[in-house]
Amino acid sequence: MSESSQLTQRRDRALAAWNHFDQEIDNEVLRAVCAAYVIVACADGHFEESEIQLFLDMIKDTRSFASVDLAALEREFRDLGSAVVEDLADGKALAFSELARVKGDADKSALVVSAAQIALLANGQQSSGEELLLRQICQELGLDPDAY
Repeated sequence: MSESSQLTQRRDRALAAWNHFDQEIDNEVLRAVCAAYVIVACADGHFEESEIQLFLDMIKDTRSFASVDLAALEREFRDLGSAVVEDLADGKALAFSELARVKGDADKSALVVSAAQIALLANGQQSSGEELLLRQICQELGLDPDAY
């Protein structure tokens, strides 16, 4: 199987997990999802507009996020991304503190990991730093990184 088709399958699995989440999203889950996406998207030192738009479009298109104030979410999301780009170590610490809020809930943790996977694939490039962060996110949530 080619690397391109493997990436496509990986992206499709992540989107499927995202779309099958059928619980209403509370603030803790939303913050953890944002944190996971941002920390992986910023792993290369950039927070690209295409990555931001992909995330915001996913939020708009997912029924579980129907009650989310999109304008407020976008402001917080962009602010978090800027903070991570400015200081990766502090941003990573902040992101991982948000992840800890959903640890132990398998469905919520899977949603958070799927956000990280989507970020990893968002700009069409995968870096070893992004892969490492995805593994660390899985470990932080008590999930097997090899399953993702």
